[in-house]
Amino acid sequence: MSQSASAQTPGGISEGPSRTSYRVSTGIERDISRYRWLGMLNVDDQFGNWKVSAANRFVSDAFVLFNDNLSIRDENRLLLKAESVAGRSIVPTVQGTLGWYSLSRVFNASAAVGMRFRASPEITVEPRLGASVDSRPGAPVDGDPAPLRTDAGPSVGGLVRFENSPAEDWRLSAAGSGSWKSLAPRQATDLLLQGSAVRSKENLSFSTSVYASSARRDSYQAVSFLNRSEQGATSESVEATRSDTLVISGNLRTSIARDMTASSLIRVGVNRRTVRTSRAPDEALFFDTDFTRRSVDLEFDMNYRRKRLDATMGVKGGVENEERLLANREDLSPAQASQKTDLLRQADFDQG
Repeated sequence: MSQSASAQTPGGISEGPSRTSYRVSTGIERDISRYRWLGMLNVDDQFGNWKVSAANRFVSDAFVLFNDNLSIRDENRLLLKAESVAGRSIVPTVQGTLGWYSLSRVFNASAAVGMRFRASPEITVEPRLGASVDSRPGAPVDGDPAPLRTDAGPSVGGLVRFENSPAEDWRLSAAGSGSWKSLAPRQATDLLLQGSAVRSKENLSFSTSVYASSARRDSYQAVSFLNRSEQGATSESVEATRSDTLVISGNLRTSIARDMTASSLIRVGVNRRTVRTSRAPDEALFFDTDFTRRSVDLEFDMNYRRKRLDATMGVKGGVENEERLLANREDLSPAQASQKTDLLRQADFDQG
């Protein structure tokens, strides 16, 4: 269901009746050896002076492994946001997350409060302060399943947003957000920066954008594929995985005829992922890794649109280079370094 009305305060927050919606979706997928049930719930509503948005995603997988053993994996992720519609110059905000993963026995939750205000007509700032809790398996004891280890600590974060039009045919925008969670002896960090510049004039449009992100996740025991099977991997060490990504793109679009336009795009990206181990026993053997991917993509499209006809023809191409290194190779024997280097070359890394 939905209701809508609009009235904006100087701070950009709707007053009075706002759009209300409750959406539920579900579905079942089947692969060769897996069944997946997916359920999603989205809520946008206003309660008193608070505008609330919530999104919950539940996934249940039933899959057959070796020896025809059936395994079930359930995951649930909840994101909740609320902001006051009573404030004008300063807007209180609340944000929370909750995650549960049955197979790995991991549960995490966080909550933060913030204050959003305009530092200038072009700049919006929102500092946040909160707390987080994380529960996951620690170190196994005498061969028994690892008991759960629960850590909690403070968190800080915030965002900054900038929008400006220095000239009639120019539009500039940038946004940055970040968070840091202390879960001693572990920590989690997220940094994100996005910016764009767009110029439109008559039949010509040019845009360029920058995307940069950095994320760090710490886990007990060894979870990377090179370390999880080594002696000492079951100790309560801390393995830190950090992923840094930078993508720069430029797009040019122009009209070459009355009903025909042409556009070209170039995108350059770099992703670097590192794995480092700390708090490991002296006798334990671990492998620290560095992975770097560089890519360049090119696209060219021609579009013809007239009345009910809309046709597009294009071509895409690109090159990619990967580099995989053992960061602590000098501390390993030649046989170990050679074996692990071969395994590292076969790894499947995703961009972070």
